[in-house]
Amino acid sequence: MSKIHALLEVQPSQAARLPEPPERERLRKVQGLTQAQVAEALGVTRGAVSAWEAGRYDPRGDVRVQYAELLRLIAERHPAPDGEGAT
Repeated sequence: MSKIHALLEVQPSQAARLPEPPERERLRKVQGLTQAQVAEALGVTRGAVSAWEAGRYDPRGDVRVQYAELLRLIAERHPAPDGEGAT
């Protein structure tokens, strides 16, 4: 039963919450990363990262979780001005 309880403790929708597209771009840039670097780290194309930052679509599955974690860690280092950004 402990494995079942562990599954219920982590809610994927919360763990993979993404900031709005403009904030995604701001976070990447303030950290000094290129779209290509983010894409390589996540195992996707640079075009996919560009599309996420433009709001054309969002990542799914494990990539979404990893991308959300990357952005969360950057946001801890570089909070949005005036508390804007994450949703």
